Amino acid sequence: MLEKLDLRDIPIKKTENDLLNINKYADALIQFIYESETPFTISLQGEWGSGKTSLMNMISDELCDEEKENHFESIWVNTWEFFINNNDEESLERVIEEITNKILKIAKEKTNTKEYEINEFKNSILKLTKSGLNIAMSAIGADDLARTDTMNAFSNKLTIISHLRNSLEKLVNELVEKDNQVSNKGFIIFIDDLDRIDPEIAVRLLEIFKNIFDIEKCIFVLAIDYDVIVKGLSRKYGDYSINNDKFYRAYFDKLIQLPFAMPVSNYKIDNILLESLTTIGYFSDKDLENNVSFNYLLNVIESSIGKNPRRIKRLINSVKLTQIMDKINSNVLVDADMKILNIMFICVQLAYPSLYNLLVKKPNFRSWEYDLEGENVNNRFSESWKNHLYEIVLNDELLNDNITNIINVFENIDNALWAKSNINELINRVLTLSKFTNISSVNKSSPY
Repeated sequence: MLEKLDLRDIPIKKTENDLLNINKYADALIQFIYESETPFTISLQGEWGSGKTSLMNMISDELCDEEKENHFESIWVNTWEFFINNNDEESLERVIEEITNKILKIAKEKTNTKEYEINEFKNSILKLTKSGLNIAMSAIGADDLARTDTMNAFSNKLTIISHLRNSLEKLVNELVEKDNQVSNKGFIIFIDDLDRIDPEIAVRLLEIFKNIFDIEKCIFVLAIDYDVIVKGLSRKYGDYSINNDKFYRAYFDKLIQLPFAMPVSNYKIDNILLESLTTIGYFSDKDLENNVSFNYLLNVIESSIGKNPRRIKRLINSVKLTQIMDKINSNVLVDADMKILNIMFICVQLAYPSLYNLLVKKPNFRSWEYDLEGENVNNRFSESWKNHLYEIVLNDELLNDNITNIINVFENIDNALWAKSNINELINRVLTLSKFTNISSVNKSSPY
């Protein structure tokens, strides 16, 4: 019986589950945190599915293990959960309350902190949220009385924020300096999925963190990309350009002390790909012995869906379904070459659906021609089909930024097919499996 493979879109929980070889980056960040003075903020930058949550889990697994003497107290907040069904102001309040309530929970469970100290802190939170985290009315254009009221409201809010920060700092110092069960290293606050909420709200949340939680013994690790901050600041500084880049950078530097870009380009996708495909029984050990086409496959993956772990999992799920369907009624995946071609075409389907649809209509891409209404196709390549493919991609605004990658994908598919006869029939047979995972197939305008 085949081992059950977990292909859900969930992050890595522990270092030993790391198939992407990112533990060395986690180790570097762990050492940096151990050796740094607080407070400071780290941002993990990368697109959705690039492994930010997995990296945070690996850091937490090492630094926040209560069995270790030099551990940190861990607080996790998934911001996206708070913004699903609530308005922005309410959600901002709930995020602050979530962090502070978790600190208070630790205080109650692990220390002899006096009840009146906890209540004092709670009252500070309540005053802040009731005062409003945002003054809706702008003083600009208002009459004198309204302008005075607005400035008084701002002054009142700043006083409350200052009081809350002081109360929090006092409480944290109380927790970490006394002889109790709380680690004297302090708190690491992991903030996940900031890049899933509205960019302007994400920036406001960062400002709140800076104003309230920028205290000793507190470290923030945030999952947010620089591009999100740029979008969030566009109303304040205008559309991003080289002329106002310094304002964006200065603002980012004020909020973030250490940016860390997810090392997606260095991921070892062959590890997760091989383990996944052999676990589901798609490849046997003999299938890949001296099979040069597997290297072509790796090139196709890198030039299409890339090394994003989320996309890799989606690829494996699609492959698994085609394998099941083939066993039921197709009998197409008869050898390693056919199995490799199947994965290649699924990659095209996921990354470049319009080209996949063209393949469905005209399976033999070597015979593709592009109608330029009498214009001559530029001869950039010795093979005419590459020139036609180049023109097809060049004149498609959804594809033309990926010309180099697309040419590379089809070159590697061509290399995998070079010794095959009856290319049209061969490709058509393989495509019968992957059609069912094609999201554009439900569209009435689909070519098939």
